[in-house]
Amino acid sequence: MAGREILVGSSSSDAGIICAWDLSTGAELAHFHGCPSPRNALTYIGKSFIAASQTHKPSPHSAYSAEPICLWRLGDPSIQSTIFPCEQIGPLSCTNDGAYLMGGGASGQIYVWELATQQVVRSWHAHKKSVSCLIFSDDESLLVSGGDDGFVNVWPLIRILDIAEGLTREMQVLSLYSWASHDLSVTGLASGIGGCNAILVSCSLDCTVKMWSLGLGTHLRTLNMPTAINSVVVDPSEHALYAGGTDGRIYIAVLKLYSRRSNGIVNVDGIVGSLFDNSGPITALSFSGDGFSLISASEDYTIRLWDTRNYCLLRIFEHKRGPVSSILVFPMLEQALCSSNDGLMCKQLLSPKIGQATISVDSPCCSRGIIGRRIKEMETMKRNLVVVNEDRRRALDMLDKMIHVYRKFLELCMSEAITESEKNMTEEGQGKDDSMVLADKSTREGQPMVR
Repeated sequence: MAGREILVGSSSSDAGIICAWDLSTGAELAHFHGCPSPRNALTYIGKSFIAASQTHKPSPHSAYSAEPICLWRLGDPSIQSTIFPCEQIGPLSCTNDGAYLMGGGASGQIYVWELATQQVVRSWHAHKKSVSCLIFSDDESLLVSGGDDGFVNVWPLIRILDIAEGLTREMQVLSLYSWASHDLSVTGLASGIGGCNAILVSCSLDCTVKMWSLGLGTHLRTLNMPTAINSVVVDPSEHALYAGGTDGRIYIAVLKLYSRRSNGIVNVDGIVGSLFDNSGPITALSFSGDGFSLISASEDYTIRLWDTRNYCLLRIFEHKRGPVSSILVFPMLEQALCSSNDGLMCKQLLSPKIGQATISVDSPCCSRGIIGRRIKEMETMKRNLVVVNEDRRRALDMLDKMIHVYRKFLELCMSEAITESEKNMTEEGQGKDDSMVLADKSTREGQPMVR
C-alpha cells in the first residue's frame, strides 16, 4: 500500500462505536462512541475530521425531530460538534475541501450544509422515497443520488450552489439526468475517472448492477447478479468492478465488453469470479490508495483486506462491537497526526471553526462569495460563448447563401451553354437539308451538281 492510510468503520449496533485502524499494520488507533450509523452514512471532512449520521430514533424528551449528525476529530474520542437536521438523515457526502456537507433525508430531500456556519444553504426534493446513497464525481462537478424509489439522479454542483438574490434556498434544483434505473432500492453508487464524462455504476436489491455514461446520459450495460447487491466499487484502472452481495460474496465483473487473450479477443460479459470469506452480507466496499487493495465490510463484525492481483486475503479487522455498516479509507497525514501516550492525537489546524473544533481547508472554494463570483464568471463565459455561437451561425448562413447563389449561377451558365449548342446544331442541320434539296433538283434536270 502506498503510504500510511487510515481505515474507519462504523456500526449500526446500539453501541454505535466507530473504530479507526492503521491499514498497513492493522493497529487499532481510536474509538468514537455514541453514533449508531446506517449504511453510506460515514464521510470524511477536510483532512482530519469524520462525520456520521445516526439511525436511532430521537428521545421523546428531545427538542429535535431527528438524531443529530456527529463530527469527530481524529484522535479525539469526544464529539467535536453536532448538526441538528430537520429530519432523519441517512447517507452523507462532503466536498474534498471540507466546505459543504450533503445529506439525504428520509423524505427524499437532499440538504446542503455550509460547515463554516453549520447552516443549511440549500435543500430540494430529489426522490419520491428516502435517499439511500450520495456520491460526488471525481472532479466534484456532479452530485449523484440514489433512492429507495429506484431512481438515480445526477445534479450539477454549480446549480446546487447557485443561489441568486431573491431566490429561496428551498428552490427546486433541476437534475442533469434522472434514470428510472432499478425496480427496487438503489443501494450503492460508484463513479469512475473522468468527471462529467465518467462511467457511473449503480447496484440495487433487484439483483442488478447497471452502468451509465455521465457524458452521454445513456444506459450502457446491465449485469444480472445471483443475489441482491449492497455495495459496488470500480478499481482505479477501470478494468473491473466488485459488487458485494447479501450472500457474503464479492462478485467480480469486467467493465469492458471485450478482454484480450493470447489467442485473440473474446467476449467477456458478466461475472468472471468471486471472493468469499464472510459469514454475513457484504455492506461496504472501498479501494485503498495503491489501487490493488480492496476493503470489504460485513455484518459478521469484520472488515477484510484483499489483494486483487492474486485475489488473496491479506488481513482481517475485527470490529467486535457490532455489524459494520460503512467504511472510509483516506491518507494518514503526518503533519496533522502525532502519537502520544493517550494514543492518536491531532494537532490544531486552521479555520473555519465548527463549534470548538477546527477543520483544515486548503481550497479557496470554501467561501460562498468566491463561489458566487466564479458562478458569475462562468455565466459571463456562457454568454460570450452564446455570442460566438451566434456569429458562427450567421457566418454559416452567409456561406450557405453564397453556395446557393453560386449553384444558381452555375445552372444559368450551363443552361445558356446548352441552348447555344442546340442552336448551332439546328443551323448545321438546316444547311445539310438545303444541300440535299439542291442535289435532287440537279439530278432530275440531268445536270451535274456544282459544288
